Amino acid sequence: MSTAPLRVGKARPNLKGTSRTWSVKLYAPSGRYPHHRVAYKDPQTQQWVNRTPRRGEDPDAMFELVEQALDSLEQDAALPISEPTLADLWERYLAWLQTNRTDAYITKVEGLIVGWVLKFDADLPVRLWGPEASNRWVGRMREAGRSPARVADLGSALSGLRNTAHRKTDDGTRWLAKDDDPLEGVSYSKRVTNEGAHCTWVAPNKRPITTHVESLITVAQTEARWDWMPKQLGIGAYCGLRLSEQMALRALDIDLVKRKLNVRCSISWERPKKGVAIGLKQTKTGRTRVVPYPASLHDQLVEMVRCSLGLDNEATIEEITAEQTRIYELEIETLDTSLLRTNKARPISPHEHLLFIDPKTGVPATKEKFGDEFRRLRALSTWPNNVPWLNARHHAVMWWRQISTSGGGAPAEWKQLASYLGNSYQTTINHYVRDGEDQQEAMETILAQF
Repeated sequence: MSTAPLRVGKARPNLKGTSRTWSVKLYAPSGRYPHHRVAYKDPQTQQWVNRTPRRGEDPDAMFELVEQALDSLEQDAALPISEPTLADLWERYLAWLQTNRTDAYITKVEGLIVGWVLKFDADLPVRLWGPEASNRWVGRMREAGRSPARVADLGSALSGLRNTAHRKTDDGTRWLAKDDDPLEGVSYSKRVTNEGAHCTWVAPNKRPITTHVESLITVAQTEARWDWMPKQLGIGAYCGLRLSEQMALRALDIDLVKRKLNVRCSISWERPKKGVAIGLKQTKTGRTRVVPYPASLHDQLVEMVRCSLGLDNEATIEEITAEQTRIYELEIETLDTSLLRTNKARPISPHEHLLFIDPKTGVPATKEKFGDEFRRLRALSTWPNNVPWLNARHHAVMWWRQISTSGGGAPAEWKQLASYLGNSYQTTINHYVRDGEDQQEAMETILAQF
């Protein structure tokens, strides 16, 4: 059913020669239109155009402006306001983000677009946006001393704007032709900085080694504020899960038969005005994955899962697995499936059986509390002070590579390790492979034979 307009302008003749008339109309937000919009016919094309007021602009004022512009134009003139600008394009992109991305991501993108694009070229028509303008924005950001990672973020945001301009509007038109690329030839990716190394390459002195990991776990066994922390540290350092994925791990996600972890979701730490709301959301990449865990963690995980599910100490692996399956299929599977369709966090169900709960709050610890505890334990162990917990994932990768060669076999394939980490193949290569160094070592090995 169509939505009734808030305001209807005066009747205007149809330039195609028919006796029917049309009017400018103002509509309230509804359905797939999240903002007010003014609908009218472009005098040149006679196609219906929907225009959204810019942020802070009064919808009624825009309605009056369109009416006045149409009154003052001759029959064959174009309507100046009908040409979409970058500010209009941003409003379209923002509407798409609000239904497909998290609030934190939207805030980051908004800061980039508003601060580095609209601040200078808000009124630039979309049809005139080309590589020159894009290079100007990226260059201005580099001149301001922003990091390569921040410049890459701007490039990603501009890519989203471009995709929006290529996407058809409700009247079936595109603001940019599909073959018109305003980012063609624009360099905004993170730069190579050291002998073929990507700038996200992790130097060996930033990767914890196994002795550091074991020292930290040993200290945590007697000093940690949470009983579960030694096990959680082991999962992070030997299985490569992100902190948000570690904290979202549930008794239902542990496959004790195949000795694998099902990484299905991550913790969402939102920031409302009062307190911290904790929920579950998609993993960073929006995909689930399966990660093997080492035998040294097996008995500890069996004990944790058994306790979390309320089973007695004599429950067998088969009995534990049956209870996991029963609860998951009955209470959780539908909730997890819904996470794959949306990027919004959902509340934690009482049937989740999360493993790493702060007893004082009844929910997983916040990343700030965990960070404080990690730094306290790090000071008591041999873990280097310049290596954050984030880099525990790097230990997992190098440890996997090491154990795969312990029997004289070839190192684990980077594609396989990328799937364990939940990264793309290219991201994994960027982190751990430095072409210049690797090629030099290979050449030295060859030369040593002569």
